[in-house]
Amino acid sequence: MKLTILGLDAGFSLPGIAVLSHSLSDGLTMDWAAALQTSATSKKDRAKEHIYKSDDDARRVMEISDWLATAVFEFDPHHIVVELPSSGAKSAGGIRGMALAAATAVATFKRLGYGGGTLHFVTPGQNKKGSTGDRNAEKEAVLAAIKAKFPSFAGWPQKSGPRKKPGPDLPAQFAAADAASAILTALTAGKIKLVS
Repeated sequence: MKLTILGLDAGFSLPGIAVLSHSLSDGLTMDWAAALQTSATSKKDRAKEHIYKSDDDARRVMEISDWLATAVFEFDPHHIVVELPSSGAKSAGGIRGMALAAATAVATFKRLGYGGGTLHFVTPGQNKKGSTGDRNAEKEAVLAAIKAKFPSFAGWPQKSGPRKKPGPDLPAQFAAADAASAILTALTAGKIKLVS
């Protein structure tokens, strides 16, 4: 039997996903990592097209929800672990974004049938400590810890597009690493039992 776990770094501008699986033959492996960039429509373009901020936020919520649902349908995870954003934002816009990200993730996964013993949550501090041992670790340290744990994984997000230099997409990799770390944190805390 193979146990599949999807991790999410819940964000409104750049949520990240990682999928880990465990089997007796392969142990714990990293199968997928991705991030989704959602951008707000500029104030100038919103005015020109008569789009309200709330309409733009709704569009972004739907983009994220569709992306999460697609990942769930593709990987059919047994468990989902979400790093929910803390309330540490310093602006009203940041707090709104964190609330929208958390609500989108929880509502999407609940609608897809996850809850109770299959939907788990970790805080950013727990997550950093789970992968690095330091609850105040920087994103670079979390990424380094996850890459060290899964050295053969080659599917990290890369920059793409005509105006981008090829290479690692570090913000996307940070988000995906946080998602993988959330899974490891839940496993370490005993929230999810591995295949035995």
